[in-house]
Amino acid sequence: MTAGAVPVAIEPATALLHQHEYPNVVPGYPALEVRHLVDMLAERADRIEPTNAGPITLLGHCTERATRPESLAAWSAVLEASGYEVAVPDLGC
Repeated sequence: MTAGAVPVAIEPATALLHQHEYPNVVPGYPALEVRHLVDMLAERADRIEPTNAGPITLLGHCTERATRPESLAAWSAVLEASGYEVAVPDLGC
């Protein structure tokens, strides 16, 4: 990794692999340095210019829903900051 660079995983299951699976097979793997895209966006939600975007249904990734449910709240916050009315149905895989 380049000094000062922050790796960001875009796909939820990939981020979870970096943070939960790889550390189990690679001693010293820098799991805490890999960020979820939604976390980086949520930290910057106050910079989003909202539009009148209308309603949207958020369907979370099933692995993410099971192992990191707080991601759905973060995605909802980012989308709401963008001007969406977010509905999050309770789904399984």
